Amino acid sequence: MNTGKIKKYAKIIEQLEALPDRSPPPGLKGSVMARLEETRLPQAHVQEGMLSRVRNIFAPAGKETSGKSVCFLYYMMTGLFYLIIGVALIAGMEKTGVGRDAGWLSLQPYMALGIALWLFVLGFTLALDGRKGLKIVKYGTLLYISAAVFFSLVLQPYLLVPHAALFIAGLTAAGVIMGVSLLESVRKMELISF
Repeated sequence: MNTGKIKKYAKIIEQLEALPDRSPPPGLKGSVMARLEETRLPQAHVQEGMLSRVRNIFAPAGKETSGKSVCFLYYMMTGLFYLIIGVALIAGMEKTGVGRDAGWLSLQPYMALGIALWLFVLGFTLALDGRKGLKIVKYGTLLYISAAVFFSLVLQPYLLVPHAALFIAGLTAAGVIMGVSLLESVRKMELISF
């Protein structure tokens, strides 16, 4: 050990040793942690689980994904959901023989495909335009929510099944919840990215 350096700082060491011991006031840690929880910004992406793994496919190697790429992924996943629903409905209607004579009901698969296309367009608008596309995406998502409610209400008279209103209410609620979730992801992306 270099004694020359220790002698150089001996006076400072003596002053530090002469200071009285102080402990923090009780509850300091809890109050600091509570304030941190209040001021923490919302996170736009999930840290763990399957969604995180899927999200990392779209992220450049070694880089953290931005809120924009996560939001884009949400729109793509919701659009894929409607695409699968539309294709399954078309296949099911052809197999069961429900054709064009079913009226409004026969248009439902094509509406699901249209919604899928609409959500894909909104996702790509957000990914390509960034800040400029935010307003378009917000209004487009509100239009999607309105369409989900409208199509469900128009569908109700065509379902001559007991308790069809419960089925329609479930469809409407699912569409509205997905739309509100998409709007919330856009809001969080805006906080993080811009």
